[in-house]
Amino acid sequence: MSYLMARPLIADQGKIRLWVGLFDAATVPAISFSLGGKDWQPIYAEGLFPIRDDTNLAGTPRNYQGVYTFAVLDDNQEHYITVAAGGATTPFELRVKSLPTKVSSEPRNSFKILLASCYCVSNDKTDVGEFVDRLKIKPDIALFAGDQVYLDQPPAQPMPSSSKGLRGEISSKYRRNWLSRWSNQKGLQKALTKAPAICLPDDHEFWNNYPWEQFWKRGTQHNPTATGLNDWDDAARELFQDYQLGGKPGTQQPWTTLDIDPLCLLFIDTRSHRLLDFDSPIGLMPAAANEALVGWKDKLIGHQRSGTPHIGVLATGQSLLSEPSRFPRLKDAELANYEKHYSMILDALEELAVNRIQVVLLTGDVHWNRVAQAHSRRTFRTCLTEVICSPSSLCDIPVLDQWASIKNKFKSFFGADETWFRHFEPKALTHPVGRARQFLPDGDRKTRWKGNHIAIIEFIKLGGGVNMNVTYHPLTSPPSLSVSTGFYSLLNT
Repeated sequence: MSYLMARPLIADQGKIRLWVGLFDAATVPAISFSLGGKDWQPIYAEGLFPIRDDTNLAGTPRNYQGVYTFAVLDDNQEHYITVAAGGATTPFELRVKSLPTKVSSEPRNSFKILLASCYCVSNDKTDVGEFVDRLKIKPDIALFAGDQVYLDQPPAQPMPSSSKGLRGEISSKYRRNWLSRWSNQKGLQKALTKAPAICLPDDHEFWNNYPWEQFWKRGTQHNPTATGLNDWDDAARELFQDYQLGGKPGTQQPWTTLDIDPLCLLFIDTRSHRLLDFDSPIGLMPAAANEALVGWKDKLIGHQRSGTPHIGVLATGQSLLSEPSRFPRLKDAELANYEKHYSMILDALEELAVNRIQVVLLTGDVHWNRVAQAHSRRTFRTCLTEVICSPSSLCDIPVLDQWASIKNKFKSFFGADETWFRHFEPKALTHPVGRARQFLPDGDRKTRWKGNHIAIIEFIKLGGGVNMNVTYHPLTSPPSLSVSTGFYSLLNT
């Protein structure tokens, strides 16, 4: 039987965008939409395109995806949408809230971002998708900040050696997470439909520490193809585009912008186009993405100089405030290991700091949770606030997991065993950021936690800035109480 799935993607005000997937279809029917029971036509359609899995390589594609854009009459309103594919399968129903044009000054109408990262489905004990779906809070947008799939898990699993086999295996891992409602398994499907979403990739959308090969994992060794490092690289990139981004293959850009007055948001992919050269000025992302970063920075400065101050929000797949990894070819290389490119990003943030502009950084990756602030060495003003939420379901880490288990067993003899013993200890921000020490850590508010979480980041308009509050929701069974950081007043003064 065919299956139809739809989920909302972030879109500019006045628009709704839907990713639509059709699976196990013998033929390709026309996709139709209705809004509140009435026919609803997209203003722009990209699709349906065959998903580039093993069936597509065999010449008989059975899985398809596309992106459809609609105009809406009202901002900040919920829309009841039905997607149909003729009589080929059961229609798919979803509720999508259009975005507001600005951040409200009323706490009950705060602008909310759901932040999650690092989801290993095989270790999901609580059903993360179901947990997010049950949240009484309705986020305005959702940011999945990397490792939505773990292509290299389980660690001992041998990956197929052929391109066809690789694509089939990778696609099956996406289908497990994307279509979990259909298969009645734990997965991300319900989380992906909670709010208009954007997905940023990190290394496990490819393999651990991508693009560096892993000696212990067959298939990551470099055997160049016309478009990438090897067949695994090609398949992972194309299926990331098909499942997480959608639309016409090969046209997706590695950045997305969104403006919700007074927030200027920029989401950048610092993984898919990463190079093996740590000294390259485009080692983390292509030149076009650098231009988007500069454009975002210039827009914020323009607002400040015109007397309409805005707050910057910059989302990446890794922390911008982390120190370089000591063994970047073995462990996961940090952004800071790409010294030239990282310095260019910090230069943009420093220019914003000199212009007294606040920036919020959003990310995941590190397997612990933290909110930290830093101030400019030149102005002595707090200017960066970084929110990390990681993981939502911790992956298996060979050797380290076994060692952590042994240590925890020893502690248990003294009544000190831990619930989250496999997780890393959250790190306080104590080091200067960047080789030029552009940013120095603020006082430690001890807002950091271990364990599986998702976070809700709320913004409330406050004069020439915003109040920001972060609430971390532990993913436990039975449920645990959420914890809030309290308000951070972010003002461009």
